[in-house]
Amino acid sequence: MNMAGTVTEFGGVPRSNTLKVLGLELFSIGQVTSEDASFEEMQWEDEAGYFRFLLRDSRLVGAILLGDTGLAARVQRAMETREDFSQFVRMQGGVPEFLAYLQE
Repeated sequence: MNMAGTVTEFGGVPRSNTLKVLGLELFSIGQVTSEDASFEEMQWEDEAGYFRFLLRDSRLVGAILLGDTGLAARVQRAMETREDFSQFVRMQGGVPEFLAYLQE
């Protein structure tokens, strides 16, 4: 039961970690390794950093942002709201396209 007197089940909040060591920033949230073929993994590395996203049923279930963590709040919000990325999944884009999609 919540404070308003309504019976409600708490779904939890995705675990996240933020770290900055020697000028290198790291953000990770949720599940970052797939358990089976039902997960879609995307990873990419460039001069800005390393990016890894894990989706299941068109929803983001985990991410690692190493270097450029500018989208950390957006990624966390997408996970907390269980945002549906089926439109992006249909486009079959990679990480650079997913980063752009998150910025829209």
